[in-house]
This record gives sequence, C-alpha cells and structure tokens, in this order.
Amino acid sequence: MVNLDNGALGVGSAPTYDYTSMSPVDTVFALSWSLKARFTTDSSQKAVVDTVQRALASGIEAAKIHVDKHLQTAGNAILATATGYGASVYTCNNAIGVRLIRFGDPIVPMDSAQAGIRANGPFTVTAIDYQAKTVTLSAAPTSAASTDVLCVGGVTGATPSYIFGLPYHHNASSSGTWLGWTRASYPEVKTPTFAGGGNNFTLEAANALLAYIDGELGEDVTSTGNWIWYMHPKQHYALIQLQNMITEIDLGAGGGVNKEVDISFNRKKQRTLAGYEIVTSINADPSRIDFIDTKNWLRGVYKDLAFQKLGGSTVLPVPNSTSYDATEISYLIWSQQFAMRNPRRGGYISNLAVQI
Repeated sequence: MVNLDNGALGVGSAPTYDYTSMSPVDTVFALSWSLKARFTTDSSQKAVVDTVQRALASGIEAAKIHVDKHLQTAGNAILATATGYGASVYTCNNAIGVRLIRFGDPIVPMDSAQAGIRANGPFTVTAIDYQAKTVTLSAAPTSAASTDVLCVGGVTGATPSYIFGLPYHHNASSSGTWLGWTRASYPEVKTPTFAGGGNNFTLEAANALLAYIDGELGEDVTSTGNWIWYMHPKQHYALIQLQNMITEIDLGAGGGVNKEVDISFNRKKQRTLAGYEIVTSINADPSRIDFIDTKNWLRGVYKDLAFQKLGGSTVLPVPNSTSYDATEISYLIWSQQFAMRNPRRGGYISNLAVQI
C-alpha cells in the first residue's frame, strides 16, 4: 500500500533467475559372440537362426529396455535394495524386487549408505528369479551384507550419480537436492503427492492427487501439455477391480435365451482414468502411480543410441596379450540425461498395496 497524496512510491525490483545444469551419462551396451557361433549359424543349411545377426538386430531393442528400467531409478544408480544375502545370492523382498536387473547385467554391490563398493568384483548376474525376487552373482562379494544395494555396473566411487529417473524428479522429499538445488531451500521442486498409507488404490486417491496438483499450479494446469497416468499392471488390475464393483448389468427381458455376461473389461481399451490416458509398464514401481506431463520432460543428449564404429568397423575382434581371441564384439554407445522443466508439474500416489 502507498500514499498517493504526495507519498513515496518506493523502489522496484526485477525477477530473480536461477539455473541448473546436468551432465549426460555415458553408457555402453556390449554384444559379443564366438567365431564358432558365427560360422555354424551363418546359413539356413547350418541353422534355423543366424545368431550373430539376431544379436545385432535385437541389441538396440535390448538397450531400450535397459534405458526404460534405469529410468525407474532415483539418480543414485541403485537397481535393487537387498533384504537378505547368502552364497552369492541377494534377496530383494520389496515392492519392485529385482525387476530392474537383467540376466548378464554387470552389478556393483555397495553398502546401504553407498559409502563403499564391495570388493573382488566386477560381478555378473548369472541367474535371476523375478517371482522369488532373487539375484545370483558370478562370485561372492567381500563383506556382502543383507542390507546392500545393487548398483549399475561401472560405478566406481561412493554416493554415485546416475540417470535422473522418475523417482528422482517426482519426489516430495524436503531433503537432498534436485539438479543441484537443495530441496529444503527450494520448496518449488517438491512434487505434489498423495500418501497411499499401504492401502489399496482408490478413486479417492486419484481425485485427491488431482486436487493437490490443481492447488499447487491452478485448476487449468492440465489444460496444456500431454498428461498420462503411469503405473504397473498390478495397479491397473486394482483399477479394473474398482470398476467391476460399480458396474451395473442389465440382462434384458424374456426370450428364454441363455445370456452370457462378460464383465471383464477390454484391457486394451480400458486405458483412461479421469479422462487421461493410462500407460502401464512391468518396470514401474508396483507400489506407486505417477501422473506425468510428458511435454514437461527434457532429454539432454550428445550421443544418440547407435552402434559405434571403431577403426572403421562396428564388429571388432577381441585381442588378448599375444594375438586375438576367437571372439567378436560390437558396442552400442549413447550418452544422455533426463530432466523436467518444472518438477511440481506432475504428481504421484505413493505407498500403495500390491494386490497380486
């Protein structure tokens, strides 16, 4: 308020600008095979499938799966959190289990605080059981503990930084940082959330989250952008169960015809909630549901996913100390990182029960 009767109008100010930056993460996906595999499968007279061509063709698809899994991590390179250990086998008996790990992956076990790497590695995943939530490594890590975390291969030091995935950006924590900004000092980077409290998913939870987002950014926030619900198929199942409960069936009258009623919704068509598309992924955390504006996400890249030429070729012999091994190898290489324009522009429902 000012006094317009000869009073002072005061001084003005301008917007305060702050910025952050991110560094792409260099990643390699190696594919190798023996010369015997090449020679014995290089024609239809020898084998049904050319294993080398199959490996190369499936490499890019496998690398994309690799990226999708790692986008479920929280920027700390942790793929799984152990709840038990014994004889080279880690058990991860929690919601996401070992879903982000694949057979043959290089794995770096670390203590729960990520202060140190378990010695005598590197380790390779030699067996994995997604239902039992166990991972078997190629050797027993020195000083392994039942509370270890299993990290991305290539991690070399304490408190590693990796891909900034969905749990990193959609985060309501008041501690830690977001792209270098302290969350406690920048409440603007906290994502709206609804705590599920260990209960089953409900429509009230979805509506509450939408109300929280409207309250943070205004009721027209979803009028722009491209909004989707992102969830595990098990939470999609919970939603279908809710719909079955409120479905009214009218069989019609007369005719004496045996009426067959199918109340199992068409799962391919049942892909909306509150008017927004549902996207499911087996790699998503089964205990949460995210509401995402896909146009709010950014990807920083200086090397797109592709087979790398070395010495003019994408297929290379593997050398040893005196000559070459009877092995060939190809490298898929890329370098990227992920960010959001506004971390508040989104939301998630946390700590949901997993029904199946």
